[in-house]
Amino acid sequence: MKQRELADFCRQLARIAGAGMNFEEGILLLSEGEKDRYIQRKRIARKIGKGEPLVKVLEAEGLFEIEILEMIEVGFQTGNLEMVFTELADYYEREVTMRENVKTAFYYPMILGSMLLAIMSLLIIKVLPVFRQVFESMGIVATGFTKWLFDMGGILGGLLIAFLAIAWLIIFCGNFCTHFKKTQKLWRYLTKSNKSLELIDLIRLNRMMALLIKNGSDLESALLKGEGLARQSKLRKKVKYCREEMIHSGDFKEALNKSQLFHPFIRRSMVLALKTGRLEEGLKEAAAYYERSLEKLMVKRLSIIEPISVGMISVLIGGVLLSVMLPLMNLMNTLS
Repeated sequence: MKQRELADFCRQLARIAGAGMNFEEGILLLSEGEKDRYIQRKRIARKIGKGEPLVKVLEAEGLFEIEILEMIEVGFQTGNLEMVFTELADYYEREVTMRENVKTAFYYPMILGSMLLAIMSLLIIKVLPVFRQVFESMGIVATGFTKWLFDMGGILGGLLIAFLAIAWLIIFCGNFCTHFKKTQKLWRYLTKSNKSLELIDLIRLNRMMALLIKNGSDLESALLKGEGLARQSKLRKKVKYCREEMIHSGDFKEALNKSQLFHPFIRRSMVLALKTGRLEEGLKEAAAYYERSLEKLMVKRLSIIEPISVGMISVLIGGVLLSVMLPLMNLMNTLS
């Protein structure tokens, strides 16, 4: 399932658990229909009907990570499944929202760049030949950059279209390949120093740790499980160092300061939250802080990209038009 569907599925499981309904019956009600996406839910319901534990069935289907399955197991044993599935639904919905915002920030400059290439291609392939005919009919000899544009216009326009097509093909293939572990590792290696992805990892880390703490995990276990969530190697090393230092010294404040896992303001808030017994709230506040930081970073980058793109479009189109208009203007001045 996609994360959006997974969020909806968790929300539905929470309703089933809250109503005290049998999971087999409830999931079968959810899977009524002929669409292929309901096949997996029907399979889950059949397995539960055969007496298989809910957690084992979900693990076999590969819907959740190990940390999530452990929380569901704890919720099942303590009778808090409704709360666990509700929190998971909220978690996945926030993940979907964050991912959509990141995609928007990524595709916006790509669309602007594509518009630039498309306009340039149209200008070179369709407009320049018209000016060339005008030059020939008026007996004007093109020189310099104008002559180069007339001679190379067809090739240059074709190259721009080919570049545009290849760029979008690479994006499409890259988006498709993100579902495979090997390409995910390659992407992590290529983007190991990316500020945006590091902020995304910090948001995910704090959210998951808050979820784990709320469901009974201690801080050391939450850090250990959170270590696997960090996709950036730099952040993963910080989480590991923080956990090991906390085990060695027994001082969470010292471990945070030495590992420099969070922003200094977040470190102080986290220590205060731990001492007051509100670590879960502290982790949620940290996630919110990094969400605001990510949003500011995206807005800043987009505010830079937009004027640069518009400026490039203006300069390139203006340069091409001036290169063919100036000789015509000189001829008109001479004739007048």
